[in-house]
Amino acid sequence: MANALGTFGTSSRNLLIGPGVANIDFSVVKIFPIHKGPFAETQALHFRAEFFNVLNHANFNNPNSTVTASIFGRILSAADPRIVQFGLKVVYGVRHSAPFRDSIPGTSHTNSISQ
Repeated sequence: MANALGTFGTSSRNLLIGPGVANIDFSVVKIFPIHKGPFAETQALHFRAEFFNVLNHANFNNPNSTVTASIFGRILSAADPRIVQFGLKVVYGVRHSAPFRDSIPGTSHTNSISQ
């Protein structure tokens, strides 16, 4: 008995394998305390730089898997290239600390700003 048109028949699961992915993301945060004004002890400027796909590696999408298509097996697209974004935030009225430090289990610290 023949297989239905466009089917793989009795082929195993995950028969088709696409290209691998190599992706490295990187982020840097710097906090600058601001020692002037009405909130001198509690205000700061947060600068953030984020880099996605730092090495700009070409990450291709999976090939077309429709057996009856004329483009079967061809890779026609790729994931995003390197993306860089910057952020700047003014924080005031709250004690500030290193970002994410409070969410790491087992870390304890005191918030102190010296002038």
